[in-house]
Amino acid sequence: MQLTRAIIEKWAGPEVFDEAEERVRHGAVMKAEVSGNVISGLFARTAAPPVKCEFTVNDDGTVESRCPCEKHERYGLICLHVVALAISVMERLADPARQQRYLEEQRHARRIQDALAVSFRRIPHGGVPARLLLELPRDFTAQFMSGAVAIRLIVMTGSPEQPCLIENLPREKPLTF
Repeated sequence: MQLTRAIIEKWAGPEVFDEAEERVRHGAVMKAEVSGNVISGLFARTAAPPVKCEFTVNDDGTVESRCPCEKHERYGLICLHVVALAISVMERLADPARQQRYLEEQRHARRIQDALAVSFRRIPHGGVPARLLLELPRDFTAQFMSGAVAIRLIVMTGSPEQPCLIENLPREKPLTF
């Protein structure tokens, strides 16, 4: 699959491309996966849940959108969500280091999600009392401006409280928050 600015701009025009590019720069694309000529992902919105979007890039460079947003559903237009996902994939395909960072971030997110699924079940009675802390690095504003902020989730548990990184929690030990 080949994605270029010219190809993507043909789908929705330069104005939509520029707006989508700005949203990509501000981290609105939460996930963008490629499987053959199908791209799917999540696009963050400020006042609503993320949009799950999917589209197919045809061999002739045209696109078939399956985005559930109003712009596509009601008017049949290629929307900002499709263009932003395409830009995100285009940038990753053009930069192997960016692609590698993306894959590492996705693996890390899956590990955290797996740990959360096991570690944070609601236990009616019992469980070890715990608090959850979110730690930002000292240079988080600079990291934010560069497009990604490394955060740490720490669980404080025990008496006296001891810190434990979320991915290092024992799975057999239920926690109560």
